[in-house]
Amino acid sequence: MINYIINYILLTNFVNLDFLRAAVFLWTKPALCALSIFFKVELYEILILVVTSGITFSLELINTSIESLTDLVTTKNNNLAKIAKDSSAASLFIMVMITIISTLIIFVPKIINYIGEIV
Repeated sequence: MINYIINYILLTNFVNLDFLRAAVFLWTKPALCALSIFFKVELYEILILVVTSGITFSLELINTSIESLTDLVTTKNNNLAKIAKDSSAASLFIMVMITIISTLIIFVPKIINYIGEIV
């Protein structure tokens, strides 16, 4: 079952995403893990990063599904189809912004302290 889910996520969705978005998904999480270890991030901060990243990834899958279903149902310019696509994209954008802000709130003070220790 897990193998099916991993294959679905990697093959179905990353093929549909452009290269930049796929690269962001594939490379930011290992980078965050490395930074978390280096800066000795607290457990609750790691949980915040995991939850916000997981929700963002889930919303990306939902957004892709809504856009694909909308394209399947109608190929003409339809105002309701536009609202559905725009709303799903907006929800994803909001969650991406929340994820970025929470990541910055966690890491910027740690980076500033690290730079202060070096200087």
